[in-house]
Amino acid sequence: MKGLLRHGLWICYLIFFQTFIFSIIIFQVRSPLPTDLDYDVTALRAPSDDDNFAYLLEDSQVALHMRLALIHKAETTIALTTYAIHDGQARDVLYGALLSAADRGVRVKLVIDGFVEGRFISDFQTTSHFMTHPNIEVRFFEPFALYRPHAVQNRLHDKLLIVDQQYGIIGGRNIGDRYFMVSEQTEAMTYDRDVLIFGYPKSQAVLDMQTYFDELFEHPYTARENEQETTSVSVATKHMLRAAYEHYVIDETLELDKKITYLHDHAVKTDAITFLRSPLNRMHKQPVIFNTLKQLAISYDTFLIQTPYFIADRLMREHFAAFEDVDVTVLTNSPMTNPNLLAVAGYAPIRDQLAAKTTLYEYHAHSSIHAKTLLMGDDITVIGSYNIDPRSVSLSTESVVVIHSETFQEVTRFAIEPLIHTSLHISSEGTHNLHDLPIIEETRTRRFIRAMLEFLLRPFDYML
Repeated sequence: MKGLLRHGLWICYLIFFQTFIFSIIIFQVRSPLPTDLDYDVTALRAPSDDDNFAYLLEDSQVALHMRLALIHKAETTIALTTYAIHDGQARDVLYGALLSAADRGVRVKLVIDGFVEGRFISDFQTTSHFMTHPNIEVRFFEPFALYRPHAVQNRLHDKLLIVDQQYGIIGGRNIGDRYFMVSEQTEAMTYDRDVLIFGYPKSQAVLDMQTYFDELFEHPYTARENEQETTSVSVATKHMLRAAYEHYVIDETLELDKKITYLHDHAVKTDAITFLRSPLNRMHKQPVIFNTLKQLAISYDTFLIQTPYFIADRLMREHFAAFEDVDVTVLTNSPMTNPNLLAVAGYAPIRDQLAAKTTLYEYHAHSSIHAKTLLMGDDITVIGSYNIDPRSVSLSTESVVVIHSETFQEVTRFAIEPLIHTSLHISSEGTHNLHDLPIIEETRTRRFIRAMLEFLLRPFDYML
């Protein structure tokens, strides 16, 4: 018995060290595979032959309601990718809306990250019952497996919704109450940002989003889920989800058709919209989005960056020298209130350097910001799933849209201003409370955990 126990412990140790080496240490080696994926930077600012429109989804409930309106309008196909799905009212309402579309013959396809969700999904049973509908197909990107620890870092981070290849939503919102409900309905509010794009006859950016989704859906790294059996429980669950959607529409007095009319009346006509995405190989990827935006940035000398996490490893810090010749404003979460302590650990070593080289604001409230936005000059707006961190640069799947429009940038700046007014200004001289914000003090426990993580994770900043 003791011998058996000893062998079992050795097997556990072996698995642990194999996982540690091949899922963490091996990523210190930067040798990204070549890729044919490339973007013509001049095309990002070239006027489009088609009419392209963009509508900013800043308000959390408006973001949910526009999704419901598009799903309600769908006639043929709905495609959705997401990194995380949290159980709650927002999930139930969106699932119910998708079921309603599937009931009338719309083909609904979802690709969900396989590690964060997959078998670790928040209330996976509801998702498995949802999947029993014949017009709904769900697949998982890179599901976790002990025999391939090298794949564990390559996560699907895109958040896309594409309806009838006509409308596309892209941004930072996962599916959960904290992204879509008002503050009275959820304890931890997360302020995020999406953009809804469309065009006539069709937007090339939306068509490119659909092409990318199709590649994801059929990719060898994307696992088909076993066909789910219809049971009395799955029937009851789907009935509950449909009811949640119908009751929400009634309770909120949503006239979904009118929302589409409103969208067409108020969307901003742009000069051009371009969809960018990362390669899909494992290990380190070529930093296609990073390199494309870096080339585009050469033409500008003012920038505003909003990111929930600002983390830079050694290779990324080499680009900080470029900050000295341009005007850069950075808006990120305060280390005292950011709910992602791993991200805080990665931010701490570069915080002083950022404060010295940029105009740095830290959002300081009991809520947090999660939007990923880059403004260049007065006419380029970049919105998507892309954080400023090594993981977004070369590990996760990421996508953004580059919108060329002075008017749309004005709309986006107007949305960012209130967040800056809820922020502390951090400079090389110290912290400045320009708007008399109530200061939130860290608990001793959080301060201790944060200090420990900053010490322990510093050698691993290349994957934070």
